[in-house]
Amino acid sequence: MLTSSCPSIDRKKKKERSMYSKILSESRQNELLVLYDIIQKKQTLQTLSENLTIPSRTVKSYLQKINLEIEESFHFQTFIQANSKGEYTINPSFSEKKLLIYYQLKLNYLKKSPYFILLVLLTTNYQLTVTEATNELFVTSSYLSRIIKTLNEKLIVFDFQITKENSCLLLTGNELAIRTFSFLFLGDAFQSLEWPFKEFTKEELRQQLPQDILKDSAKRSDTKKIYSIFYLLS
Repeated sequence: MLTSSCPSIDRKKKKERSMYSKILSESRQNELLVLYDIIQKKQTLQTLSENLTIPSRTVKSYLQKINLEIEESFHFQTFIQANSKGEYTINPSFSEKKLLIYYQLKLNYLKKSPYFILLVLLTTNYQLTVTEATNELFVTSSYLSRIIKTLNEKLIVFDFQITKENSCLLLTGNELAIRTFSFLFLGDAFQSLEWPFKEFTKEELRQQLPQDILKDSAKRSDTKKIYSIFYLLS
């Protein structure tokens, strides 16, 4: 269950160090943080501005973008509303669906990122040809190389890398680290909305992980799990 308090985190510094700072633009990250803050409790432009360390005018722009995105994607009008005191809340008509919409919007944003798409392809397939990767991502081979270089700079701390062998891309390194990464990263991104693996279920992947990792994940509050979209790989 969601708690009403936010974790004590220096968001700006964490975002700069996280892999999601590469996968999602800063604007997209901030939009999701704004939405989640309002889902937790009512906010004003000032509190949101202070939380994100950005101008109130920029926050207002994010609020407009979020409502527009949600209306276009889910046909919900005025998902975020403001009262006469200038307090922003989730429209009561959508209160039961607010977290579902948050997760789905997050996934929609991620699916537009070539960095995320490549990670999904490589964690759900043993290997991928360079041609398949460029076709799936709609990028040139040179841009694909840049994406791989950027991701590898973050993945190195997990003891595995994206490597190219005989014109094929694959994840190489610590097998347990790869499975753990797949479970935590993709589980956080896809939630229960869908599951990207065709060969096995989420539960089957869970059974391959050490129990101490699963217990540690279970102990974290829902609030921290939601914020892990930005901080998981910091």
